[in-house]
Amino acid sequence: MQRNARKSKGRRGGARNKTRGGFLAIPKPGAFVPTLTLRHKFRWYVNAAYAVNVSSDDILNYFVMATAATTTARIIAAARIRRVTIWGQPPVLGAAPVTASIEWKGINSNNTTVADTSSGIAPAYVTSTPPKGSSPSFWWDDSSTDNVLFLPTVPLGGTIDIEMDLRLIDNASAAIAGPATTGATLGKIYGSTINGLGAAAAALSQQPVGLIMLP
Repeated sequence: MQRNARKSKGRRGGARNKTRGGFLAIPKPGAFVPTLTLRHKFRWYVNAAYAVNVSSDDILNYFVMATAATTTARIIAAARIRRVTIWGQPPVLGAAPVTASIEWKGINSNNTTVADTSSGIAPAYVTSTPPKGSSPSFWWDDSSTDNVLFLPTVPLGGTIDIEMDLRLIDNASAAIAGPATTGATLGKIYGSTINGLGAAAAALSQQPVGLIMLP
């Protein structure tokens, strides 16, 4: 039994030290994807009812860097929507009901709406993924501009989450201009409104959570 154990150990050791042409066989670095790819959830709360179309350009503007006091550059090179979720505020007992909804749009399928309405003190709540094969389910980059993807209806005091797959700028990407701004700080990172604008270009009724609002 001891002899067999020693032989087995020797064979394993030999496999680890296998040579090729008299040299140790060191594997070359394998192929990999250097483009930073991640999944992230952006969140906003609204202090006024919101119902404005969101386009392919808008979702690329959710994370930008100021290149001057009045200009920005995108950090997101491409994005794909995975899920949108909307919560309404719990209404005051006896108040009129309010509705939260997501209308998926695009050129590859019929428009589809998912909606929920508050009742009593139960708030409106809706969550939905893009219909399979629809425009909002695809990847989008700057090569196609201003394609309308969905219309969120967020009640006063509501919250919206937009979860996406993201690919960030790499060495194959030229600089891509982001939304205009006023009084930004060079090199600072900012978030935008739900429809990808800064405070100077939109009514300041939406605040990104965890990001500084683009001025």
